Amino acid sequence: IGSIAPAAPVILQHARFDQMVAYPQAKTLRREWCDAGANVTWRRHILAEHVLGMLFSINENLDFLADRFAGRPVQDNC
Repeated sequence: IGSIAPAAPVILQHARFDQMVAYPQAKTLRREWCDAGANVTWRRHILAEHVLGMLFSINENLDFLADRFAGRPVQDNC
């Protein structure tokens, strides 16, 4: 998945203690996409696992999507 950088801005959020998708895997994906020139907004949830990470991300994800549809610029944090 990390071999082709997405053309559209993306938000990647990951919980540090995610038991479904390993945190290092998410960090690698972020690095590969950033190195390939993608516009990546990265958020990590230090004290969460898979389900709590999703719950913590809902509002940020919805805001991110609303801003994209409204044409607002995004500032990546690669």
